[in-house]
Amino acid sequence: MQKNFRDGEIDRELHIDNVERKWQALMMAHNTKDQLIQDEIRKMEKLQRMAEKIHREGRQTEMRLDEIEQRIEEEAKRIDHLHPLDAKHNCDQLEREMQMTEDSVKSMFADVQLLREERFAPSNDLHKMYETTLV
Repeated sequence: MQKNFRDGEIDRELHIDNVERKWQALMMAHNTKDQLIQDEIRKMEKLQRMAEKIHREGRQTEMRLDEIEQRIEEEAKRIDHLHPLDAKHNCDQLEREMQMTEDSVKSMFADVQLLREERFAPSNDLHKMYETTLV
């Protein structure tokens, strides 16, 4: 402290202009850091919502696949008793449902890949769910 006061003069570093400039730099650094933190929080919240969506859609897709499987088994039993046009219509309908389900699975996989690229922690669990359940 004594070296800052020489012959009644204040060291340049302690002049009000310098203190004010350093204070402004500190506040700017604080605001920048706060903005970065807020940005990261928003990003994590967005990724969390995406993970929840994938999980929800995964359950729905599993249910749809079970329903499709059940309908295929039912149609296999009835196919001999149906008119060929009715059988074709039923098969076409099942094929469309399977295609829609496949498109949904591809979309979920793309979302899981995005989560993995962003290094979102639960993404590995979602990827395992995709691999074991949906593929």
